[in-house]
Amino acid sequence: MKEAHSLEDWEIQVGRFVLAFGDIEHTITLCLRTIPRDEIGEASAKLPLQARLELLDELLAKSEGDLRSKLSSTIKRVRKFVARRNLVAHNGLQFQVYKSGDSLRIIPAIVSSRDSSKLLAFPGLVELADDTKNLSVDLTEAAMDVVRDERSDLFEVD
Repeated sequence: MKEAHSLEDWEIQVGRFVLAFGDIEHTITLCLRTIPRDEIGEASAKLPLQARLELLDELLAKSEGDLRSKLSSTIKRVRKFVARRNLVAHNGLQFQVYKSGDSLRIIPAIVSSRDSSKLLAFPGLVELADDTKNLSVDLTEAAMDVVRDERSDLFEVD
């Protein structure tokens, strides 16, 4: 029999996911403020996430290099997480009820209010939180490598 998870267990995992994705969004905004030599940071910060990802990808494609390539491939990984981010960010915990003969099975899940076939059960949420945290670390490292390599002027001390 499956172990039941309390509401607090769900809240902890959602919190882990939201904090990790917040780090990702913050890193994307910092990249747009620091990597380009032109000032686009303030205007770009107001763009939706998908538009910020596209803009950063375009900026990175303007010149070649292993560090830029690594950051660009990490951004592509971020894009794959956006739909799942929206599922968690815009929907609450619901109970899916399944009937088989005389028995009922109730499974808690985060379910899309627009498409009930899109859902996330507890094990998937734990995996998503872990994967998002790892992606956040990878993105931050890739971004800092590019910034250190291309914008050493930001680190000069008088």
